[in-house]
Amino acid sequence: MIPLSGGVLLAAAIVASPALWLSLVEQTMPIDVALTRYFIVLAIAWIGLSILVDLTTPSTTVRVESEEQPEEQENHPGT
Repeated sequence: MIPLSGGVLLAAAIVASPALWLSLVEQTMPIDVALTRYFIVLAIAWIGLSILVDLTTPSTTVRVESEEQPEEQENHPGT
């Protein structure tokens, strides 16, 4: 999963929303503390969602089957 995908950014914003609210709206928390919390949550959300996607989606492995056909002999003995 891409670290800056919409799902990861949204999940991090939801989890860190109390800190962002306190910083941006009520202005009772410094912005650097709120952004630090957001980036920490962003890393955790990326790891968590990546593991979740790996566990829930089937693995797509490409299996190459070689069909061996018997080689035809051009020179037949006895002809």
